[in-house]
Parts: sequence; structure tokens; C-alpha cells
Amino acid sequence: MREYARRDLLAVAGGAIATGLAGCSDGEEPDPGLHAVSVVVLARQGHPEYDPATDRLVRVTVENTDVDRHTGTLVVTVRSADGDGGDPPEQTAPVDLPGGTTRGYEFVFRDVADGPDHEIEATASIRS
Repeated sequence: MREYARRDLLAVAGGAIATGLAGCSDGEEPDPGLHAVSVVVLARQGHPEYDPATDRLVRVTVENTDVDRHTGTLVVTVRSADGDGGDPPEQTAPVDLPGGTTRGYEFVFRDVADGPDHEIEATASIRS
């Protein structure tokens, strides 16, 4: 029986995943530039920067899908998952990324939750 190198197995697995994902598009490719590709809301016990009972940490990943440098403003908004509340709080950060790069951003939203189990949803977008 032939032994396979780890690199060979990773190449095959990567190719299979890429092929499987190739058909998962709705046919419309986003314009090249800055895109918020991931938004995660965290409420962890023991985090030194926020109180998980009332505050939430939001991590956003921004990707520059172009070959050129792009700048913009990252806008992050949070709201209660049950729809309660008035105007949702918003925070912003400047973004300046060279082509083909990805960067993570963190935002602490204070006093947005009514306990550690209160679900908070976050959205992120890029303004030019």
C-alpha cells in the first residue's frame, strides 16, 4: 500500500472542497474591494475588557478582494435578537487594506444586553 504525504492529502482535500464550493454561488460575484466577511458576537466569562452580563464583544473580519489598496469605514451595528429597543448602537473604524489581505477588528458594545444569555445580533458593512 502506498503511503501519502500530508501535503498530497491536503492538496486533494483542498481541491475537493474548492470544487464543492464552486457551485454554491448565486451567480453574482461581489465587486472587488472591501467586504465584511464575518461577524461574531461574543459574551465570554472572564474577559478583561467587558462584562458578559451587559456588554458584547463583536469581532469582524474585513477582506480586500481586489489587487489594489482600498480604504473605507467599517460600520458595526448591534441589536437584540428579539427585536426590542430603539435605535441600535453603532460603532465605526477606518479601514485601509492592501490588495488581497484580510484583517480582524474588535468592538466592545457596552450595556446592550440584559444578562449573559441575552442574544445580540450584529451586522457589519463598509462605507466608501
